[in-house]
Amino acid sequence: MFIQHINKGRLKEKVWEFYDSIPNPQHKEVLSTFIKNIYEDTKGSFGSNITKRNIQTLKGVPTQSNSVDCGMFVCKYIENFILQSKVDWEEYKNWQEEILKFMAKFAYAHFLTINK
Repeated sequence: MFIQHINKGRLKEKVWEFYDSIPNPQHKEVLSTFIKNIYEDTKGSFGSNITKRNIQTLKGVPTQSNSVDCGMFVCKYIENFILQSKVDWEEYKNWQEEILKFMAKFAYAHFLTINK
């Protein structure tokens, strides 16, 4: 997983989806380098050259207004991606306003898991 951002390869379509919570064109360049490094380090692990796949930066995903909530945005992207086959990101534009609630729910869920 890319730390601040999420990328997911759609295997059949041979596309990387890039979720960027702090939009910046340089992030896509970093992702490209990251993918190249993974490919180099794992030669033979993939059926094709994953560096040749297109990187699509998803438009309209919720973005953060600070530099500290990246991890929570990654968790929320993953949660929505897993729970829904097609996500309407327009419904989630106000994540930043609810970030403290998300953090509390996340911490509580992990607390319950640890204290079983």
